[in-house]
Amino acid sequence: MSDTDEITELLTTFFSAFVSGDDISSEMAALRAALLPNAVIVKTCGSTVSYTVDEFIAPREAILTDGTRLPVSRSGYARLLQAMGDSQGNRNSTR
Repeated sequence: MSDTDEITELLTTFFSAFVSGDDISSEMAALRAALLPNAVIVKTCGSTVSYTVDEFIAPREAILTDGTRLPVSRSGYARLLQAMGDSQGNRNSTR
């Protein structure tokens, strides 16, 4: 599998975890399985915040299952993957 294919698969797993549906638990499990146990997710816009995998997933899983968030669908979005350098990937979604 090429690097681009692997990045695309990882990003698909990542973004699929944040879509409303009946299989939210399995999508979150797939995301946890795709990430290393000691992975760190860093938000860099605004103030920098670091999250463990569980710190990142838990609040998002909660809003997808407790009715707080409106249903989210992955259909209707155009996707563009840009691979830059050896290890960076960026996916832009537009509606």
